[in-house]
Amino acid sequence: MKRISLLAGSALALFAVTASAVDHQVIARNGPRVFDPATLEINVGDTVTFINDPDNPGFHNAQSNPDAVTQFRCANGCDGDGGNGDASNDLWQATVTFDTPGTVGYYCEIHGSPSGTGMSGVITVVHTGGAPSIDVTPQTLAGAADEGASTIVP
Repeated sequence: MKRISLLAGSALALFAVTASAVDHQVIARNGPRVFDPATLEINVGDTVTFINDPDNPGFHNAQSNPDAVTQFRCANGCDGDGGNGDASNDLWQATVTFDTPGTVGYYCEIHGSPSGTGMSGVITVVHTGGAPSIDVTPQTLAGAADEGASTIVP
């Protein structure tokens, strides 16, 4: 009997898509009172760690604008995430993950406003839409069936 050999390379049911998120840093500067950098473009899935200036800490926090696609209020951690978003002059840091594309305006509740005046900033979250990295394991799939037989498993 004749046998038919099956090989499958990239069309396997078992594969993993890998992506690398990046952590960006924004420092709440005390003199002058600004976020550094004030504007930032990141990819979906990236994080931003807000840090009270380690060289000259001020009485700051970071709060998203009411219309931002990602909501947060952070200083000693973030509200709703086990932390306290009240302004503080401690050496605090808090990390926020940005999973939704769009614009995220933010400000210090003490020295800025959601209108973008004073100590404020903007994070633009983009969906890169690039090609994913695919790891296929195993790289080949082999099987055999008698000629005319079905390879469908009920």
